[in-house]
Amino acid sequence: MTVIFPNIDDENLLPFLAPFSRMMFGYGRAMVALREVAIMVLGDEDKAVRFMLKVKSNTMVEKFRDLCAPTFEPDRLDALLGHIATLTDLYRRRNMIVHGEWWFNVFEGGELQVRDWDREEGGPIHDETVTPESLDILAREFDEVSSDIDMFSYRPNAG
Repeated sequence: MTVIFPNIDDENLLPFLAPFSRMMFGYGRAMVALREVAIMVLGDEDKAVRFMLKVKSNTMVEKFRDLCAPTFEPDRLDALLGHIATLTDLYRRRNMIVHGEWWFNVFEGGELQVRDWDREEGGPIHDETVTPESLDILAREFDEVSSDIDMFSYRPNAG
C-alpha cells in the first residue's frame, strides 16, 4: 500500500503543530537535565557534552550507571536510574513519532498514524495513532521526568 505523507501545508496538521513543538521542547529539556547530571559528576561541561554524544536510548541507563555509581549512594543511584529508564521509554516513543512516516489513514477514519520500519525484518510497524492530546501527554511526561532528573544535579550526595 502506498502511504501518502501529509503535505506540510495540510490544514489537518494544524492541530498537531503546537503539541508537537511542546513534545520537542520537553525532549530537549530532558536531555539538558541529563547533561546537567553529567556536568555535576564530571565537573566540566566539555567532558559532559562529549559523554552525552555517546548516550543513546539503548545505552542511557548503563552509561549513567557507570558515570554516577562512584558519586551517588546506591539508593539515590537507583532512583536516578529509574527516572532515566522512564526517559528511555519516552525517548524511544518520541523517536518513533519524529522519525516515522506520518499519514492520514483513510481506512481508519482519517486518523493520523505513525508508521516505522522494523530494521531487522524489513516490514512496516504501525506504532500508534497520534493525536494532539497524545502529543501533549508526551510533552508533560518529558517535563515531569526532567524535573525528577533535575533533582540529581542540584543536590548531589558527595557522601
